Amino acid sequence: MQSFAAVLLAVMMGIIGLFGAPVELKGADMAVETPDGWLVLTRSAAQTESSAAMFGMTAEEAVRFMEDNDFYLVLYEPLTGAEIYVTIFGSQYAAQLHSFDVLTDDEMTLAKEDVQGQLTGWAFDSDVKEEKLGNFTYLSALMHSVNSEKQLDSRQLFTIYDGLEIYIDLYAGDNGLQQEHVEAQNLVAQTLQTDYAMHKAVRAYQWYVAWQVGL
Repeated sequence: MQSFAAVLLAVMMGIIGLFGAPVELKGADMAVETPDGWLVLTRSAAQTESSAAMFGMTAEEAVRFMEDNDFYLVLYEPLTGAEIYVTIFGSQYAAQLHSFDVLTDDEMTLAKEDVQGQLTGWAFDSDVKEEKLGNFTYLSALMHSVNSEKQLDSRQLFTIYDGLEIYIDLYAGDNGLQQEHVEAQNLVAQTLQTDYAMHKAVRAYQWYVAWQVGL
């Protein structure tokens, strides 16, 4: 039988989960906050089930789609058709740089040139620039597609952390990029947490200590 303390702690953690808890990026040991009103797909079938149905997929099909494309989070704004994709993968390039936060100014300049040189099928509407959002330094750029029948506007955020390439890409709906979409993308970037398993363990311990002190 569970102790009263364990039961109370479980209830407390459940309440945290209902109000303002970050969305965990299953398989990446990361988490983010998501904007209100956006449909959410992750690699967790339980988290994804209701949103997947709106895309005509089962939760299992959605998870396979995410895994096949290195996606850890997909957000969709149904009123405008805007989409945000969080893509994470390891690469030799990322392993060499390790993290943007430890690069010199000259190395960051080279990284900006690499970003602009690697993207084909896109025309840049702005220079690639550095943006500090939350705990990370991102390279950001506004761009639009040039090879598709219908122009697609996009804003890309890209960082390297601990040998991983992390992309938070915003694709506009029919009405082009809107400020509310950029704010939603920035929210994801600003709230990106790493070592999330440790965060959860520390938070649970803090609640347990608080309960003990209150006895």
